[in-house]
Amino acid sequence: FYMKQNTDDNQVNVEIAGTSETMSVDESLILSDAKTYTTAAATSTTLPDQFQLNVPFISQYPELPTGCEITALTEALAYYGFEEDKQDLARRYLRMDTKKTTGCFIEYFLGSPWSERGIGCFAPTITNAANAYLKDVGSSLQAYTLSYNALNSLFSEVASGHPVIIWTSSDYSDTDVSYNEIPLDNGQTFSWPENEHCVVLSGYDLKNKTVTIADPTDGIVVHNLNQFTYFYQKYFYQAVVIK
Repeated sequence: FYMKQNTDDNQVNVEIAGTSETMSVDESLILSDAKTYTTAAATSTTLPDQFQLNVPFISQYPELPTGCEITALTEALAYYGFEEDKQDLARRYLRMDTKKTTGCFIEYFLGSPWSERGIGCFAPTITNAANAYLKDVGSSLQAYTLSYNALNSLFSEVASGHPVIIWTSSDYSDTDVSYNEIPLDNGQTFSWPENEHCVVLSGYDLKNKTVTIADPTDGIVVHNLNQFTYFYQKYFYQAVVIK
């Protein structure tokens, strides 16, 4: 898929240009060159060795058992001083649907974050929710989809004072990521990764090779950089920044 920003309403317009990135695992982005590409930040000389932002932890539980994405957005907004409730954000700004079309996950959250059976969404859905909210409150901030960026680009945002919402795994002990084939109404399938999770990247330490995240389930957590990189790849390089 590809995305373009609509300057009139701050929405991201999504068009399905092909299926290699959204309908299945794109091996070219997970193997060989991509590995070097996403770990380039580890040896970057243009970034501070370490940086940390004070992003607060907001739990998705008990109200939103599958609402990590909208809760991560709530955490990022709270960093900027917005006191918005996660459930209000979901009710007013998170596009949701139960239809399994080519737009599910990309254009809207499939299911309901209030339900244990809710599934999830990717970066464009959260970008649109963020921009709709920011427009309503009259903020000059905007959300941007950063998907398929190198990690050093994400770290550069953090070092510039911008936390990054990022897609990763809810279980770092399970490195064998599998994908559920979800049948769509047009006869195709969408490969949805198990243990999909959304967090806020709030800091990094290149010397110690760690990252810090505000995790809507586990609090403020420090992860190994290589593990974080691995799951960033496996979950389709999805990221959003507000700035």
